[in-house]
Amino acid sequence: MGKEIIKDQSYGLIPFYKEDGRYLYLLIHHRTGHWAFPKGHPEKDETIFETIKREIYEETGITEFEIISDQGLSDKYIFEKDGKILDKTVTYYLGKVLNTDAKIMRPEEIVDYLWLDFDQASKKISHNSSAQILKTANNFLINLYKK
Repeated sequence: MGKEIIKDQSYGLIPFYKEDGRYLYLLIHHRTGHWAFPKGHPEKDETIFETIKREIYEETGITEFEIISDQGLSDKYIFEKDGKILDKTVTYYLGKVLNTDAKIMRPEEIVDYLWLDFDQASKKISHNSSAQILKTANNFLINLYKK
């Protein structure tokens, strides 16, 4: 008999702002060692965007951002945790940050954060699938804000 497979859904934000013609993206460094975008699970009857708003605040302290597109970018992966197989989907949304003053709100979970340009973030982000999402997001922003 195989291990139990559990579907798992989280939502997150790809926080960005533009400075000197470059897009800068916020990555957080998890205590477990990986660099990623802020994300988390919905609580009770939260909507997707209520979840994102709560999670971005709980992980970074950021409260002011604007969702740029209602088209999410999904990251799917399978891993084992506590003897169970998790089939996880994380759907990220692009968020233009209006206040860049991030801070570590959960030191038991998050140990650092960095605002990085696309090239730096591509090298720092831990998972290839997340790097691909960053590339898609960056291309979207370049096309959206062409001037």
